[in-house]
Amino acid sequence: MTGTRRRADAALTSRLLCTLDALPRGWVRHAVGIGVPVALACYAAIFRTHGISDHLWFLGDQQRDWLAVQGAFADLPRVGTPVSTGGVSLGPVFYWVLWTIRQVLSPVFGNLPHVGAVGLVMLRSLSDGLLAAALLRRGVPVAAVGGILLVLVSSPFEGALAATIWNPGLSVTFVNLTVVLLLRWSARPWTLWRVGTLAATAWLAVQAHTPAVFVAAPVLLSLLWVASRDARLPWAAALRAGLTVAAVVLVLQLPFLLSDVVSSEGDGVGGRMARGVGRLVSDPSSIMVGKSSRFLVDGTARLFVTPAQLPALALWVLAGLGATAFAWRREVDLLTVSILPVACAWLGVGLLEIETDTYWLLSLSAPLGLALLGGLAWRPAQPRVAAVLVVGLLATAVGGQPGRWREFDTLFKAPQYGVIVETLRGVVAEDRAIARVSGADDAARDVNPALLFTLLGGALDDEGAAIEITGTGEVVSGES
Repeated sequence: MTGTRRRADAALTSRLLCTLDALPRGWVRHAVGIGVPVALACYAAIFRTHGISDHLWFLGDQQRDWLAVQGAFADLPRVGTPVSTGGVSLGPVFYWVLWTIRQVLSPVFGNLPHVGAVGLVMLRSLSDGLLAAALLRRGVPVAAVGGILLVLVSSPFEGALAATIWNPGLSVTFVNLTVVLLLRWSARPWTLWRVGTLAATAWLAVQAHTPAVFVAAPVLLSLLWVASRDARLPWAAALRAGLTVAAVVLVLQLPFLLSDVVSSEGDGVGGRMARGVGRLVSDPSSIMVGKSSRFLVDGTARLFVTPAQLPALALWVLAGLGATAFAWRREVDLLTVSILPVACAWLGVGLLEIETDTYWLLSLSAPLGLALLGGLAWRPAQPRVAAVLVVGLLATAVGGQPGRWREFDTLFKAPQYGVIVETLRGVVAEDRAIARVSGADDAARDVNPALLFTLLGGALDDEGAAIEITGTGEVVSGES
């Protein structure tokens, strides 16, 4: 009986830790290799866009950015979005992508801002599917890929922010693409074209949202090493890779460098980071260890779990982080997109003399997820431990879905958006002269009904009536 039970346990463990390459060749492997990423990407899109036309979070920053892409491409800003700590983001890629989404989707689905948010979600969800495919091909167990990606794509906090017109979500998309390319190309000969492509995706993530530098820095540095790894003259190959990276970054920064709108405040995140590095060199004790540690722990909990799942997260973190550094110590590509970005974030936040928020960690969602997967690399030596971790991961991911949907519905929503849009559709359809559209209460004013009126095709006429709309869609009309 004992022998039978051991064989049954071994068979179950083997199935739980089954990788894509271990599956039978043919339709089974293809079905899993394609079906799992597609299913995760579709679920991510459905989760994030649920009810988006009714409750889009359309406030000040979102109104500014959707208005900025209404004109010609030549009229777009040549710098990035304003940064809350001062200055602007390092490049206009967010405006370029948002403008392209509007050109493609608005002629079919209309010019309302939730169309732009849906476009950003589609790109984000596609990158999640590509990430799942890359992890499967990298040898991560199928069940683990499904579990960790399900946790990532159903994050209430990240999902609610992804379903808005906001630049950090696009940064996550570029980070995912960077991780995918690095994992896919790590076993192949490195060419300058591949180095340049990876440098571009990593730097575009930084342009979209500056805190992505915590991911871009280790990736860009690793390119110098991997490019020289198999070269006859390592130093020459590293030099060529370094020059390629520098050239790509310079080209991507040209719009910013040629702009006459570059902030002169000198108090942005980049400047603060530079001063923080200077302090670290002169006084290593200046790093605020407690601040950065609390930031990472609180941010990880906010990104990955609902409050009821915090005990599971604690066990997950303890089982994963240390195991990643040990088990993947020879896997440079995996360390580069897991432990090293987390370490850079811990160091960087500890050097910044400003208050940070959880959304700073959005671009680290994939690296954090991979860092917590490290225990699964124990499977050759301790398969039972790895199997238990997989079961716990799947239980956390699947069992938490109802709670995640409920919490998602409470975060970053403007429930007045949909009813005001429907009311304004009726006003536009009446084709009567309107001189002014305004909000009658704070809820209506928050979503800028005058802007929504013009986006719906309405035109203001000085001879028309002035109307006010409440947050519940009630119209109060008066003479102009």
